[in-house]
Amino acid sequence: MQNLAILTKYLTRIPLQCLDIFFPVPCESCGNIMDSSTMPGIFCPDCRRLLPEYPMINCDRCGARIPDPAMSTKDGCYCCTNSHYRLGGILTLGPYHKDARLSRMILSLKHGAKTWYAREFGWRLAQTVKREYPDTTFNAIVAVPLHRSRLRQRGYNQADLIAGAMADSMGIPSYRWLLRRFRRTKPQSGGRELRHSNVSGAFEAGGICRNAKIILVDDVVTTGATTGECARVLFEAGAQDVVVAACAWVPVLRNTGSSQ
Repeated sequence: MQNLAILTKYLTRIPLQCLDIFFPVPCESCGNIMDSSTMPGIFCPDCRRLLPEYPMINCDRCGARIPDPAMSTKDGCYCCTNSHYRLGGILTLGPYHKDARLSRMILSLKHGAKTWYAREFGWRLAQTVKREYPDTTFNAIVAVPLHRSRLRQRGYNQADLIAGAMADSMGIPSYRWLLRRFRRTKPQSGGRELRHSNVSGAFEAGGICRNAKIILVDDVVTTGATTGECARVLFEAGAQDVVVAACAWVPVLRNTGSSQ
């Protein structure tokens, strides 16, 4: 499995036109061969039009773009409830668990070594960012990092692959060195406070990003604990604005007093 992960990680870096010659790309849904140079991702134009869309909404308190009302209460949303910084928004492609295809793809990318799914997620998230922030010029894309031991075990960081695909689509750099996870943490579980405690102090900045507008990439946002801690580190390193882009959100836990 690890050898396959390493191979597919490097395949994602080969230009699509070259891959199409030796490895024709079938649509994930209908199986028809696609031209990846004109349609990035894994769905043909006809099948892509059938994919569900989940429009963003505004937080009533701060106006940030968020994917679901469950992220916001009378006290604010995941973006504005921290008194030290405010996220510019949280953009996602759909709800985890409720969108079965999306959930399967995320799990296949994360645990099944289907790293080519990162191109699909990266391209779609890039289009979402462009649609939601048409007048904003972002300076960099940063992935939520894995600890080196977990990276060695898995062979790749799914968030980093998505960030790289976004960078290609948007024409801006993706910086791995800007954020590091220097403390290994337990897998996230439980409520919001427990998740915040688990990742508190686990990340550090690899450099200064003064006045930068950054897109922070992860696969799934549950309570905002992980992305919130990463954003805090980036703000302390000088970032002007941080917008989270993730494949999916998990809104259900918010209603039970739990929420990443």
